[in-house]
Amino acid sequence: MMDQKLKVWLVIVIMFIIGFVGIGCEYDEPCYHSDNNIEEYTWKRIASTITSLTEIEVVCKDFNETRYISLNIYIETQKNEPIYIPLEINLETNDDWNKLRNEFSRWIEVYEDGDLIRRYEKTKKLLDIDLSQSNLTKIYSAFSDLAGLIKITIPDNVISIEYAAFWGCTSLTNIILPKGLISIGVHAFRNTGLKEISLPESLEFIDSFAFTGTSIKNITLPASLTTIGENNPFSQTSIIFTVTNNSTFSVIDEGKGLVQDNTILVSYPTASGTLTIPYGWDITAGTFAGSNLTNVNLPANITSIEQDTFFGCNLIYINLPVNLTSIERDAFWGCTNLTNITFPENLRYIGPGAFENCTSLTSVTFMGIITSGNFSPGYPGPYGSLLSYTFPGDLRVKYLAGGPGTYTRSASSEIWTKQ
Repeated sequence: MMDQKLKVWLVIVIMFIIGFVGIGCEYDEPCYHSDNNIEEYTWKRIASTITSLTEIEVVCKDFNETRYISLNIYIETQKNEPIYIPLEINLETNDDWNKLRNEFSRWIEVYEDGDLIRRYEKTKKLLDIDLSQSNLTKIYSAFSDLAGLIKITIPDNVISIEYAAFWGCTSLTNIILPKGLISIGVHAFRNTGLKEISLPESLEFIDSFAFTGTSIKNITLPASLTTIGENNPFSQTSIIFTVTNNSTFSVIDEGKGLVQDNTILVSYPTASGTLTIPYGWDITAGTFAGSNLTNVNLPANITSIEQDTFFGCNLIYINLPVNLTSIERDAFWGCTNLTNITFPENLRYIGPGAFENCTSLTSVTFMGIITSGNFSPGYPGPYGSLLSYTFPGDLRVKYLAGGPGTYTRSASSEIWTKQ
């Protein structure tokens, strides 16, 4: 068995070589640039030898010998016990939270010719973080994308969980919220592994996308809750709602739908089949996002379809009301089963991405006139380019040239023709 001192010296020598010489392609693993094959870089070979918080740089020369790829690797602190945050650390600003994050997480930064091209979490270690001895009143986003986080203890004096605080913590399946919590911010628990949650009786506000993409099955809204964000906090889930003694919110369809002030449908993530919304009711942003709704009839009083309302639905048919004037961004994004749609005469605005990825859409009828400035081509990219398009193919161009009427295409074509 190798002497312990010899092991230590060997590690030091290896780290010295890494820090000052770098790593070439002498290993038998591939050493080439590919975003999809990033894990084949040789940093895997030396990561296990690092036992303290450190930073190393791995430089790998491309096969054509004209380009260098650099990986800055931040190795997590190797601890088996929970991480305790001392009282004297000031965590009241985002900058301080980011500094704290570097103490227990590992990030991979990928550079090409000196330019950052990718940065992502590589933490494998399971983390149990205890903040109970701190004097925090707010939790910021230091923990977002921390895939190894399985448990966190939050002090009772925390009143606010801020923007994206735990977004992407996929190993976090349960959390105990402080008894005095007042607000939960945008994306706070989005795409976490949460399977259950108990909301405290002090909670007053849940912001947009707060629980989007979680595995929570049931949630009880407390009597104290008065407001939720503009965009559905519970989209792309299978949540069944329970409301207790709350004068603002109520449920429909055995808890599948959440209603505000008796007439505003704010969340219906488990909607399916055909739905006719009663006259006088309204719907908010993201109401049906990710649902299995296939057919919907909207009442005549609705004048706007908000952002993400039918995002990623299994929608086949929708009857748009005659008084509709605007369709906001991403409203029907990813409705891949939608084959045709008719826009009423009063429609005056179509936002970016409204029908992006509606790949089966082959017939669109415009009853009225939408000006070029109110018909978004898509999301803008650098140098005048477009990152995405509002409709598949050249429909916008054809409509602006041809005016009202019906436009069709074959499913495999990007070319639309006015009938």
